[in-house]
Amino acid sequence: MENITDTFQYQGVDFICEPWTGAGSMGIGRGENPLKFTLPLLLLQISVVTIISVFFQFLLRPFGKFAFLTQILAGICLGPSVIGRNKQYVSTFFYARSMYIIESYEAVCFLFICYITTCQVDTRMIKRVGKLAFINGILLFLIPFIWGQFAAVLISKRLGSRPAGVPPAEFHHVAIVESMMFFQVGYGVLSSLKMLNTEPGRLALASMMVHDCISWCFFMLNIAIKLNVELEDKNQVYLLTLSQGLVSLRYMRLPIRHQSLGRICEITLFLWCGRPRSSHPKTPASRHRAFSWGDVIRYEILFGVIRFAKMIAIALPCLYYNVPLWHAILVGFIVNIQGIYDVQIYKQNLNYTKISNKSFGAMVMSAMVSSTLIIVIVKKLYQTMSKRNPYKRRTVQHCRVEAPLRILTCFRNREAVRPVLDIVELSRPAIGSPLSVFAVNLEELNNHSLPLLIHHTQEISPFIVPSRRDQIVKAFHNFERSNPETVLIECFTAVAPRKTMHEDVCVIAFDQETDLVILTLDAGIESWERLLCRNLLQNCPCSVALFIDRGRLPDFRFVPLKKLSINICAIFIGGPDDREMLAYATRLANHPSVDIHVFRLVDQNGISPLRDMVERNHDMRVINVFRKENSDKHIIFREVRIEEAVDLLELLRKEGDDFDLMMVGIRHEENLLMLEGLSEWSDMKELGEVGDLLISKDLELSVSVLAVQQ
Repeated sequence: MENITDTFQYQGVDFICEPWTGAGSMGIGRGENPLKFTLPLLLLQISVVTIISVFFQFLLRPFGKFAFLTQILAGICLGPSVIGRNKQYVSTFFYARSMYIIESYEAVCFLFICYITTCQVDTRMIKRVGKLAFINGILLFLIPFIWGQFAAVLISKRLGSRPAGVPPAEFHHVAIVESMMFFQVGYGVLSSLKMLNTEPGRLALASMMVHDCISWCFFMLNIAIKLNVELEDKNQVYLLTLSQGLVSLRYMRLPIRHQSLGRICEITLFLWCGRPRSSHPKTPASRHRAFSWGDVIRYEILFGVIRFAKMIAIALPCLYYNVPLWHAILVGFIVNIQGIYDVQIYKQNLNYTKISNKSFGAMVMSAMVSSTLIIVIVKKLYQTMSKRNPYKRRTVQHCRVEAPLRILTCFRNREAVRPVLDIVELSRPAIGSPLSVFAVNLEELNNHSLPLLIHHTQEISPFIVPSRRDQIVKAFHNFERSNPETVLIECFTAVAPRKTMHEDVCVIAFDQETDLVILTLDAGIESWERLLCRNLLQNCPCSVALFIDRGRLPDFRFVPLKKLSINICAIFIGGPDDREMLAYATRLANHPSVDIHVFRLVDQNGISPLRDMVERNHDMRVINVFRKENSDKHIIFREVRIEEAVDLLELLRKEGDDFDLMMVGIRHEENLLMLEGLSEWSDMKELGEVGDLLISKDLELSVSVLAVQQ
């Protein structure tokens, strides 16, 4: 085909028509230049952009993950400011025809990204957050929009002239665009910072989703009115309005999402509504003088006012609803984060001549700098808040005897419900303040793309077939109803990735001020469960117990308590973990069906094996109080002389199977002679030397194990 290029003008705009040469090339060996064909050129452009972006990611890696920053820097590097100064590079990789190809590809990809990201988000989060999300969303739409318009007027009239070459209508349009926000940006940042399941993260995302729904409805109505005025063919107006309305329905994820055919139609509508129109051609960039410091100041004042308005729109209702001040500030920063979605909107406004190159450059640079700084601030604030330092010691040992014990039990499958209820039954008091239990069902993030933290506050309807979660919740509610005066239970479901699953447990433990977290596991412990154990032991704001169920405890739901005899053994060596374990064993001793055996391990001289005299004094005081206060209960106290690890092995092998549950401390003083060498053969170090020994295959014991860390 003869290579003929035709150029013509229409309404002052130059149009270039080139012949179609095909998508693929036959290769250099056939004498063809692959860069003159669509597919090889597009693949090369994508490769170049990816390589440059990865290079910037590598440079910024010590400072954290800044995807938006690296994308913008890659664009600047490839643009006319840096590499684009080379005319040969531009004529080879990014000449006029190639730009149309990559921009069309970019538009299609962006539409699919919008669609996929929107499908990933669970809109039920809005309902769980409550009316505060709706109030925040409405104010996030109104306050920045109104303040931005007033700021545009004041900057133009009171603070000097507007930026040179920018008409008033454009300056006001810049304020409108800057007042917008996209929950997809917040979702991406919160996901990377592992904040999706935090209270500030859920509140920010739900508020942004409400804002987006309102803004989309507003702009769809605005477009429909404008089309009704401009177009003479009313049928075309109705068709365009209907298509945009369906897109909005997809955006708000109404019931059409359940139909496969509906999804296909929506994707088609997305592509059709996003097609370029001849009625709005992309005009050549108008030439303006270079930026002055005055222009930069005027733009930044406008952007600063709008960002402050977003902070105010979040802070006022949050403080009114008693949200902690720092949480409100953190949410205010989150809603001010901008990303690639904002840049795409800027670009569309540039293509449709709503804004100039000068405004586009100012908006992109401001978004890049401010968002990078805000992400750093959010990360630091969250790290400071997530330390969750309790105002008092949350341990069983420091919980007053007359005060209710607050326990958080977490488990990862339905089969673990029975052993969890067994522990709850053993822990509940016969009389006095009721036991407070927070049951957390841990689910791995598989089919969900958004982590969830569900608080089950409503009763399960008897007319609905219960789901797996409902069955678990119902089991705990039934137990609570059968023991109304001694147990209070609240149920949660946490859906999260394996690496961050512990964060939900820590959040609930901190918010509910629990004294003890009990993680229930079965005998077949997987590697990721060991990671969960380590994370809980390192980050939990209260004491932690790891319960390895091996089926020795009876099912209290079907056996009368009078006919039961539960034998529990507590192995005391010394140290804070053993004291915490003994304090919990004291609570269990109040149960009428429990017999407690305490083995205090001493050295060959009959004294504590610990070298730390302070810890030895604490141990002696705790043991004396324990023996004095529990003299009238079913408790047997024995001192066993252990010289080295072999003696401990013989004791456990001889006595282990006589008990249904053995309680141990996790951490002990280093280099104890009676524990020497045990860590070298450890299978699960998270249980400590003694706990790991109890579940080892060498002893072949079937006793359940409860390992405690203060």
